[in-house]
Amino acid sequence: MSERAHSWDLDDTVFNRGGLVRGLGVVKAVIKPSHLKIPTLDQIPQLTRQVVDQPITNPFEMISFSDHAKRRLIPGVREEMEEVAAAGEDNFGNTGRSNKRQWVGMTEDALDRVGISNLLTDVFYTPDGIKTAVSKAAAIRELLKRYDKVTHHEDDPRTAVFIACLFPDVEVVLVEYGSTGRLYSSREVDRYPNIRRSAKIRT
Repeated sequence: MSERAHSWDLDDTVFNRGGLVRGLGVVKAVIKPSHLKIPTLDQIPQLTRQVVDQPITNPFEMISFSDHAKRRLIPGVREEMEEVAAAGEDNFGNTGRSNKRQWVGMTEDALDRVGISNLLTDVFYTPDGIKTAVSKAAAIRELLKRYDKVTHHEDDPRTAVFIACLFPDVEVVLVEYGSTGRLYSSREVDRYPNIRRSAKIRT
C-alpha cells in the first residue's frame, strides 16, 4: 500500500471549465456570496458512496450536465498524475459531481476519453443534499485512515480553506485563476500554512 494519496477535484483542476463558465461562477459568488461555516471534524457525516438510480429532471441540472460532458483535460494534468503513480503514490478523484448514475457514467466516459481513468484508484462523488466541501472532507477523512499522507488539489479557495482548517496535516494545492481570487482574500488563504498555491497557468 502506498504511503501517500492525492485527492483531485475534477472541475478546473483536472477538466477545464472554460473562462466563461468560470467567470459566471465568480460573478454569482460575488453577487450572492456563500460562506462555508467550518465545523469540527466529528460534525462531518459518514457518507455512503454508492451510485444512485435517480434521473436528471431539473432543467438547470440538465444544462450543467451537458456543459460538464464537453469539458477537456487541462494540459499537464495527465503528466502530473503519471508522476504520482510512478512514485508509488495513488490518485483519487474527489468531486462535487453528483453520484447519480448518469453523472457517474458521463464522468467515467470522460476519464476514459482523456486517458487518465487508469491513473485513478477511485472517484468520490457527492451524494444529493451534501455540500461539495463537506463531501470532499469526508472523502479525505476516509483516505487518512488508509494513507499516512494526503495531498488535495483544489481550485476553489473557499473549499481549500475549509479542508486546510479541518486537516492541518493535509497539504492543499490551490490551483489559482485570476478570477477565482475574488472568492476569498489572500490574507484568509495565507492563514493556513498547509495551503500551497499553484503558480502554473492552465488554459
